[in-house]
Amino acid sequence: MDYLEQLERDPQRSLTCRRTELCQSLAGNSCDLISVTSSGKDGLPHDERRMSARVHPGEPNSSWMMKGMMDYLTGSSSGATVLRRNFIFKMVPMLNPDGVINGNTRVSLAGWDLNRKWSSPIEQLFPTIYHLKQQLAHFQTRGRVAIYCDLHGHSINRNVFTYGCYNSKKVNSPDGSTNTTSSSSTGVKKDPRVFPMIVARHALSFSFGSCDFTVHKSKVTTARVVVNQELGVTNSYTLEASFCGPDFGTRKDTQFSIWDLEEMGRSWCQSLIIYYGLTAQVKALDVERARQANIDQLHGSIADAPSPTSRQNTYRVPRKNQYRQVSKVQCNNQLHRFTANR
Repeated sequence: MDYLEQLERDPQRSLTCRRTELCQSLAGNSCDLISVTSSGKDGLPHDERRMSARVHPGEPNSSWMMKGMMDYLTGSSSGATVLRRNFIFKMVPMLNPDGVINGNTRVSLAGWDLNRKWSSPIEQLFPTIYHLKQQLAHFQTRGRVAIYCDLHGHSINRNVFTYGCYNSKKVNSPDGSTNTTSSSSTGVKKDPRVFPMIVARHALSFSFGSCDFTVHKSKVTTARVVVNQELGVTNSYTLEASFCGPDFGTRKDTQFSIWDLEEMGRSWCQSLIIYYGLTAQVKALDVERARQANIDQLHGSIADAPSPTSRQNTYRVPRKNQYRQVSKVQCNNQLHRFTANR
């Protein structure tokens, strides 16, 4: 992927992310896993936040939202810096590389819809789903999966919206104990509708009214339902972007552009700052950066100030002496002409 290669070559962004291989697909294509976080030297506890996209090859709008997320999280803004200090972001940009490469619309190379194989994925047939689910289960044994988000495109509905899982049923955690569907991670709300509501206040294209938190029978084997009901992650979502555009606001009845989709990805990440109560940390970092910028500017002004000029050693004759010398020369000339005429 050209974008991931550019990310690796970027001298600044490459310091915040690491590209590894989650697994190989049936055709031997690499399924990339991008880890984004800080250096880990600050000693803060890190929760996992998982994002995956392009499980359906014919939904490129999901890839643009993923790009917006990655651009923001690897950037230098105070918000991105604070998020990296508090979370480890695990991102799978393309969960079905075989389908994309071979021009499929919805299925994998084996002819299956991978988003219907999450309940019992077979490694030999659905390796990308199998390995991603294994990683999620591993981290969730310690209650460290803060949010899971699966990115999609929708060919019928308008706007950008989420599918979530809102119910009061109890599920078995991976260690066999019984827990509610709420995550044990500090600061995570028990109601999965809260985070999308925050997103709706900050993303121009996101419609909370279009969201659906009902678990329908036909969706029980999808990623967001399995991650919620089987692994116990409260904030498990499918983020859907319409192939059309919004039906409200100033952009009503217009087509979503690439910029709109990338901006949606950025807004999704920025909403995490509010949801997890990190606003104070962002403001403090802004103040610190402004103070440092003023210090650097002051040092730069001192360094750029002109140094005192040195005195020249050239001796200049006073104007009075200059007049006397001229008069003496004139007198000598006159005396010379006078004697010559004699």
